[in-house]
Amino acid sequence: MISSFLSGVVRCVFTLSLAWRYRRVLSGFLKKEPPRCIPSLTDISPKTLYDRGVRALVLDFDGVLSPYQGDRPLPAVETWLSEAQTWFKGAVFVLSNLPTPARQAMFDSDYPEIRFVVATRKKPYPEGIQAILAQTGLAPHELLLIDDRLLTGIVLAASTGTRGCWITKPYHHFGLHPFKESFVSFLRYLDQCCLKVMLFF
Repeated sequence: MISSFLSGVVRCVFTLSLAWRYRRVLSGFLKKEPPRCIPSLTDISPKTLYDRGVRALVLDFDGVLSPYQGDRPLPAVETWLSEAQTWFKGAVFVLSNLPTPARQAMFDSDYPEIRFVVATRKKPYPEGIQAILAQTGLAPHELLLIDDRLLTGIVLAASTGTRGCWITKPYHHFGLHPFKESFVSFLRYLDQCCLKVMLFF
């Protein structure tokens, strides 16, 4: 319990230090202008991303593929993922801070071409992205990380030199997990507030 709390504090300090260092880069996302910001994953086609030079996709799960703690991608997202696999053969990854065994088993069974990454440390620590870059042999600018949190996925993209795309209207289901969804929504809002405060300095 204590070690878990301490690791959370360390991760929080690490996150804020990254946000401070890359605050000017992150400030561009606050304008919510495409292509770096889109309401949801299905608002941009995989072909468009490929035509822009992206050669590997890294997707968050909660908020991007489904509501928080969803069992599997939403039906509309499943169609998008099928198209993505056509353009990014073997180069679609899921990097979630909640890499449950059930989710991993689901991807292994239903999406064998999509690689579910279990990093040693959660975003914004760089291990997950570093592993993907090593596995694909791609340059950082050829990889796009799509995430719904500025101070997890998007700051990770900035710190590793990869491209970032912020989901501004993440999927949610307050009826299913009212307290958890409310807390995650608050964290998303807090991300923006923290960044805005940092930009004053």
